[in-house]
Amino acid sequence: MESWEGKTRGGVLGYKIFVWTLRNLGISFAYFLLFFVVSYFMFTSGKAFIWIYRFFHERMNYGKLKSLISIYRNYFVFGQILVDKLALIAGFQHKFTFDFEGEEYLRQMDKGGLLISGHAGNWEIAGQLLVRLDKKINILMYDAEHQKIKGYLADVLQRNVHFIIIREDYSHLQEIKVAFSRGEIIAMHGDRYIEGNKTVVTKFLGKHAAFPLGPVNLAARFNVPAAYVFAVKETNTHYHFYSTPLQYIEFSNNLKKRDAILAAAVIKFVDAFETVVYKYPLQWFNYYDFWKLPDTIHQQTPRYSQATSAPEQQGSLMETGNKQNRKLLLISANRYTNPYPVYPLGLSYLVSYLNDRMPDLDILSFDFNLNTIEELKSLLLSYKPDYTGLSLRNIDDVNFYSKESFVGSYKAIANIIREAGGHTTFIVGGSAFSIYPRELFELLQPDFGISGEGEASLHSLLKSLDAGFPDMNIQGLVYRKDGEIRQNTREQFIKTPELSFDPGMVKYYWEKSGMINVQTKRGCPNNCIYCTYPLIEGHNVRTLDPDRILHTLRDLYYHHNIDYYFFTDSVFNISNNFNIELAEKIIKSNMKLKWGAYFSPYNLTRDLLDLFARAGLTHIEFGTESLSDTTLKAYGKHFDVEEVVNVSRYCNEAGVYFCHFMIIGGYGETDQTVDESFENSKRIADTVFFPYVGMRIYPGTRLHELSIAEGLLSAEDPIIEPVYYLSKAVNYETLKARAEKTGRRWVFADEDVSTSMNRIRSRNRKGSLWHHLKK
Repeated sequence: MESWEGKTRGGVLGYKIFVWTLRNLGISFAYFLLFFVVSYFMFTSGKAFIWIYRFFHERMNYGKLKSLISIYRNYFVFGQILVDKLALIAGFQHKFTFDFEGEEYLRQMDKGGLLISGHAGNWEIAGQLLVRLDKKINILMYDAEHQKIKGYLADVLQRNVHFIIIREDYSHLQEIKVAFSRGEIIAMHGDRYIEGNKTVVTKFLGKHAAFPLGPVNLAARFNVPAAYVFAVKETNTHYHFYSTPLQYIEFSNNLKKRDAILAAAVIKFVDAFETVVYKYPLQWFNYYDFWKLPDTIHQQTPRYSQATSAPEQQGSLMETGNKQNRKLLLISANRYTNPYPVYPLGLSYLVSYLNDRMPDLDILSFDFNLNTIEELKSLLLSYKPDYTGLSLRNIDDVNFYSKESFVGSYKAIANIIREAGGHTTFIVGGSAFSIYPRELFELLQPDFGISGEGEASLHSLLKSLDAGFPDMNIQGLVYRKDGEIRQNTREQFIKTPELSFDPGMVKYYWEKSGMINVQTKRGCPNNCIYCTYPLIEGHNVRTLDPDRILHTLRDLYYHHNIDYYFFTDSVFNISNNFNIELAEKIIKSNMKLKWGAYFSPYNLTRDLLDLFARAGLTHIEFGTESLSDTTLKAYGKHFDVEEVVNVSRYCNEAGVYFCHFMIIGGYGETDQTVDESFENSKRIADTVFFPYVGMRIYPGTRLHELSIAEGLLSAEDPIIEPVYYLSKAVNYETLKARAEKTGRRWVFADEDVSTSMNRIRSRNRKGSLWHHLKK
């Protein structure tokens, strides 16, 4: 195979020439010589030229001309870095300046540790930091045949450093043990492997690549902390050093557990490495087919990827079912596109979770926004899935004026699945099903249903079905037993769901919606009387891994040219310590992103808003619901009108577009409170109000209990079809006239805004477009 062979191109003479030049003619003249050297290598580097071109063109998504220009710039920067290395070794440290980000972590290596880096930037520059720490550094390397070069460098070296050469007889392990016993630091690369090494295969820059397991295994075996470090050139004379927090990697005696722990540690390194490469692509210095996988894959991780669901690309460290080549068809039933179609995020979470844990399961996704019911029937007949999952997003359009129910459409899809699906096991889930599990189970007649968070429950169900013994104790499972529909409770939730995006779907939704939705947290701690989020996701808030979120954003940004996102959390500005960390990571990523999210007027300071704006926040959708303190209290809100007015002012000062979603005529509303809302709206400038008339009553909510208590409903009344709570103390016929008198823009749910939005979208405008509706 074409892989790295353990040596680096170059000879002693070249090093000697540049060291002499540095000492006698200076760094600037050495840089000048690089113009001739780089021009030579542009025409003589052969395969290296091809691979670096493919890096820029395919991995960084550059055009052909930009890729060619980037190759020359890359060679030149590489030459500069080689010159800088020699300059530092030869004692010219005073010519350079350094920033050290994460120095405090390395100061915690009082008993030694392992630094893992990659071939990007100038990793040897880390030695400057180690001088500051008064630590001896040992450089672990493969290219033993070039010891003559390393020996020459050691002759001119001006600091305490030692080279440990990796040998076939493993004698280097004793040197490593001695170094760690002395509290010394060992530095090595973690991005290249030799054929025959154990590797971890995971997504890197949008494509699967293999990374050596050895570096993290060393840290685990010798019980020393590891840090992932990188040093990048920011100007001719300035370097920036990055270090991650220390990683304490357990060495387990259980082989399966050890593999999982080591794989997770490698993935953390890959994430850190990828962040650096995306930010400094000209400092990528792997001049071979980096994405060529080993001939024999010893080890693979869960597919920590973002852009594919192809079965042949999944990992093999996961547990699998007893039967091979089982087929799963996942169907997104949503066809609602007002004001724009929404990417089926729940379906993608399922695909990613199952791909990671059941790599032999063949999964296809079917989206009703892209396909027809006739195409579903044809697919069921040709694909013959063993399992068919139907995801139901919404139960209706939540619009008092139209009251469009989606239940009939769902029943038609279920009928097709049972008729054309043969012996497929039919499973239903999704947010709508989670609100009406028993009603929809009775109506659609599936074999099983899953209420609430679906990833782990569906995985457990499929495993048990594969084994021939369906597990009826799975959390959230809905099933029929002894003629009765039964539903298991849910007490546990996953903390780190993986997310994969289907490239075909991404293209469609980016074109039609102008944004891609991403989740950063699950659960809602609030107690709004009408809301179903706690029923679907639970009250306990689980923040997702910010590095994993950033990985998703990077992949979409660099490989699909997507730069606008909507964070679909129930409320974004809860868990603000997490939000600050995420915002800072987005800022440091150097990606020019724009995003919007659902916010509460509560818990949003001006400083926090400014930080989010620097991270790309452009649009806020406030779930305000009323501008009357009396009504806010009745609705179960935990903020007041003054907070709404203040936070609106903050948005205008920060240049962030914002709108307020309102509910008129809900529980406790009167004409007096409605007039208060209209009057207070005059205090908020440069915004749009989206009022919804009435409160949709959902089972399991406080509003449902209040409606029963008032005699509007009985506990047995079916409310799967749209049923609204409408306060009798409100004159609904005059609402629009009263709203018009405020001088503010009120967009009621029966106003056709989709036409104008689609017209703007057709001009390739991206992101939320409702700010164009402002007066």
